[in-house]
Amino acid sequence: PKPPNTYRILMLGDSFTFGFGVEAEQTFSKILETSLNLKYPQKHFEVINDGLASGFTWDEAYLYTKEKGLKFQPDLIIENVFLGNDIVDFEGHYYEQTDSLNLPQKIKSTKTYVSAEGLRSKPAASAKNPKIFAAGIFNKLICDPLASCRLIRPLVEKNIAILVAKINPQQSLPYFQFLEENLSLEVEGYWQTAQKMILGLSQIAQENDIQLMVANIPIKEQVWDENNILESKKLNSLRLQEFLTKSQIAYCETGEKLKEKTNLTYFKYDSHLTPTGHQLAAAAIENCIIANISQYIITRPEVILLANDSPWY
Repeated sequence: PKPPNTYRILMLGDSFTFGFGVEAEQTFSKILETSLNLKYPQKHFEVINDGLASGFTWDEAYLYTKEKGLKFQPDLIIENVFLGNDIVDFEGHYYEQTDSLNLPQKIKSTKTYVSAEGLRSKPAASAKNPKIFAAGIFNKLICDPLASCRLIRPLVEKNIAILVAKINPQQSLPYFQFLEENLSLEVEGYWQTAQKMILGLSQIAQENDIQLMVANIPIKEQVWDENNILESKKLNSLRLQEFLTKSQIAYCETGEKLKEKTNLTYFKYDSHLTPTGHQLAAAAIENCIIANISQYIITRPEVILLANDSPWY
């Protein structure tokens, strides 16, 4: 249960939110929590990091919030999105059970295997595909129980992706599919599904008197394009912002803040944020909270009193 005089923020997202590559104390969730408590001591802030290391698509964020997230009694939900793969990760998802709004009550995937203990691995175990089935069994029996295997696998996959990028830069652009000026029919279909999930999450928030904000963490090349991969690409990063504005959902863009230290914000051989990147992302999200959600009564320069004793009234 939420303690008295506590303002809770529920952070949803993928490995960027989880903090792949950094310590828990270095994640932007923890940095945000510390900063808010220092600046506004009259209120206690808790920022709950519900980021999932192996990906977290928007349908999962919706269903997780509905079934588990609400139990934390959050005052604000922030869904941190990474447009590099959030949309295309809908590939292989299907819903055996849906509600009256055609939103999922149960999600399954042909590409991700989830063990009974909740451990996720790729590819999915499927008796219909012997190769995938064998790989899934290997993951379940050998890789899932071994922390070393779970740590090594993403690094191997990442290094393969880097090698492909060097050999054929254009082949390495799955991260940019949703950002391209014109969407393929397949990606357009995923985008339609994604919008429904955001609207579903918004409805849950409204019904429970919770505020919602969507924060965008840009792909590395939009902040620091060391290899000029985007030189020949025309990208549209406003598609999400335009949809959220039309839907009256608060939007936060972290990219401009991340550009303050360009080459220090992402790991050199990885697409994830460094500790510096997390610090900048936390500052950007805090600014968005203040600008988009809170209404302040400033009584003197060094003290900010909060309307109705609520941080974001």
